[in-house]
Amino acid sequence: MTGNPILRANLTLSATPFAARKYYKNDLFNGTFGRMVFSYKARTSRDGRIPRQGKYTEDFYQKLDEYLVRLDITKGLFIIRPLNKLADKLAGDMASLADLADDDVLWDCSKRALVSAWKAGCILWVLNNQTWTKSMADVVEWLVYRDLWSKMQLFADMLGKDADTMSEAQRRGPKNMLDSLPNDFNEAQLEALRLEIGKSKEGTSGQLRKWLFRKFITYSNQTGLYTKTEEYLKRSDE
Repeated sequence: MTGNPILRANLTLSATPFAARKYYKNDLFNGTFGRMVFSYKARTSRDGRIPRQGKYTEDFYQKLDEYLVRLDITKGLFIIRPLNKLADKLAGDMASLADLADDDVLWDCSKRALVSAWKAGCILWVLNNQTWTKSMADVVEWLVYRDLWSKMQLFADMLGKDADTMSEAQRRGPKNMLDSLPNDFNEAQLEALRLEIGKSKEGTSGQLRKWLFRKFITYSNQTGLYTKTEEYLKRSDE
């Protein structure tokens, strides 16, 4: 992975879901959209209270100035091995997630989300005196899933190839199909589930091969049934 862009500006934009969907409807599949980090916040109840922004203390501004100086003086080539190791792990997790949902769009979005989170990790490392911590790793992982979740909350139906003809099940976004099946199941059950959520039955065999390869399931020649592995069940419970 590479990360050598010059940061020209750091912007935070806000919009309603309707405005965001209208603005991005023609740009969902280009690199610019993928590089934008989204943070969706559901509408709160009508409690009659207006949020107010408090004043920052001088200590806050002094600390902020110190961080800006650290960013400005940090030049050169750095290899943050713990961050790179985390990025490799998350890339594998994203591939597994896409296989469970059999969703290429989810995979494409996750790659951009991972790069954005990795860059945020680089900044955290610099601000923390070039020291890596577990809490920083937790933040980077959270950023990946938050970006993906937010984009699916806003654009799940629009990210489909045939958004105008999608079923209601598809509009809810990617679905972990293995979790929707019993612990022991056959190929016909997965095929029926795929058809139910608007996917083709032709992809059933390929999906089963991916699940077998990732050790999510095993197959019994005697019974003709697939069984979720203990490793997958343990992972699902976490």
